Amino acid sequence: MSMIVVCHILQFYGNELAYWFNVGVQIFLIISGYLYGQKSRINSIEFYKKNFKKILCDYWICLIVVLLFYQLYTPQYINFENVIKAIFGVSNGIPGLGHYWFISTILICYLVTPMLSKYLNGKKDIVNFLFIICFNELIFHFLPYFDGAWINCYCASFYYARMKENIKNDKLFIANVCSITILANSIKILLVLEYK
Repeated sequence: MSMIVVCHILQFYGNELAYWFNVGVQIFLIISGYLYGQKSRINSIEFYKKNFKKILCDYWICLIVVLLFYQLYTPQYINFENVIKAIFGVSNGIPGLGHYWFISTILICYLVTPMLSKYLNGKKDIVNFLFIICFNELIFHFLPYFDGAWINCYCASFYYARMKENIKNDKLFIANVCSITILANSIKILLVLEYK
């Protein structure tokens, strides 16, 4: 948390050191994925109700207050498209809400958690993990609002937590998970370079 605050303060003042602290979100996603990966099978309905309610209620209350102030003082920034995007947590064009991109990122992570819980429990876990990482990169390549690499941090640490008890050579396993994640992100970079 402190790295995120320091990063934003340094960014505000235009200090290049901000980029050295710009790993707080990735660390949070890795820790979250790891902790959820340690849980036994996750009940989808209960998981969604608990986590989406926890995040979206506070988010929407804050959003209503912000939109009311914008409507009162600077209505030119409020239009139907921006409001709809903001309601669904998609990166939006409402000034001052740019850092809310994290809400949609964590919601995507929570959305895939029951799927990860279901498919990363058997002998074919590495195949399922590869499929999830590649599918993630493919989908998020075409959705410019989300960064698949950040979702991969969550998925990779979830996978590691599920598999760590079955692994005899821990260092080799970590190297494999990191290699797969780096490979998937490299494929994304190549796709971006080719199609943009």
